[in-house]
Amino acid sequence: LLIFFRIKIPSQLRGFVIGPQGSIIKGIQQQTRCRVVFPNKDDTEKPVELISSVSEGSVLLCRDRIELIMREVRHRAGFTHFVSLSMAYGGIKRRFCDFCRMESCRLAAAFQKPARLHLTLTMLTLLEKEEEVEAVKALDRAIGDSVSSILEGRPLEAEIKGLDIMNDDPTRARVLYACASSDRLQKFADAIANAMRDAGFAPKEESVKLHMTLSNVKYAVRLSFDHYLCNFTGLVRGSVGWMDVSRLLEKYRDFLFGRTTVREGFKGKLSGKNDGQRMDGSEWYWHDVTVKVTGQLEGREQKF
Repeated sequence: LLIFFRIKIPSQLRGFVIGPQGSIIKGIQQQTRCRVVFPNKDDTEKPVELISSVSEGSVLLCRDRIELIMREVRHRAGFTHFVSLSMAYGGIKRRFCDFCRMESCRLAAAFQKPARLHLTLTMLTLLEKEEEVEAVKALDRAIGDSVSSILEGRPLEAEIKGLDIMNDDPTRARVLYACASSDRLQKFADAIANAMRDAGFAPKEESVKLHMTLSNVKYAVRLSFDHYLCNFTGLVRGSVGWMDVSRLLEKYRDFLFGRTTVREGFKGKLSGKNDGQRMDGSEWYWHDVTVKVTGQLEGREQKF
C-alpha cells in the first residue's frame, strides 16, 4: 500500500531543497524511506509528491524535513515585501521637505518621496500569491493581538528625530534614515515582526530597528546616470554604489522631523515590489495591502 502526500515547494526554493547534485533530497529520502517526485521545471504551480510504502509517519517526517529546509533558506531567495507604518503626515512631511531643500544639491537623486515616508517593521519573503494571502492574515492577527496588550486603548506616540546610517562608515553609506523613539511603538513593532517570523515569512531578529528611510542609493536609479550628483562617489551604472553623508550626520545629528500619534485605525502596510525592476526603490510599492489596527482588512492597487 502506497501512501501519498503533496507539498508545495516554491520554484525559488526547489534548488535549495534538492541541493548540489541532488545531495540534500537524496539524504532526506534515505533517512525517511520516502520517495520525493518533483514536477517538470516548467510546472511551477504543480506540487511535489511524497510517496512511501512504509508508513504515514515516514511521509510526514519527509514533509517536516523539507519544510524545515524551506524555512531556513527562504531569506536566501531575497526579500519581496515589507510591513510598515506610514509616516507621510503633514508635520513630518513638511520637515522632511525642509530637510530635502537644505540638502537638495547633494542628495536629491537618492531622497525618498514624501508620500512614501514610513517606518519599516519587518522584511518578508513571499514567493507565491497564496503566501501573500497568508501573510495578510498573519498580519491581521498580529495587529489584533497586539492592540489590546500594547496600545491599551491609549494613543501610541513616537518622535522622529536624528540621523543615522545602516553601516559603520558614513563616507560609504547606502541608506540614511531618521530614528524613531518610543518604547511602546518598539514593543508593537517587535510583536508584529515576531508574529511574521513565527508564520515563516520573516527572518529572526532580536529587535526591530525602527527607522524612517530618508535616502537610499537605490532610489538614484530612478534618474539617468548623467544626473548622479557630486556626493555619489563610486556610483557605477547598474550598481548600487554609496554616498558620503559624514557632513550630514555632523550637521543634522539631532534634526527633529516631528512627532506622530498612532491611534485606532492607524494602518500597517504589506507592500511588494515588481521583480522586473528590483533596483528601483519605488518598485517596492507596486501593490499595497492594508490592514487596519482594528483588524479590518483593505486591499488596493496603487501606482506612482
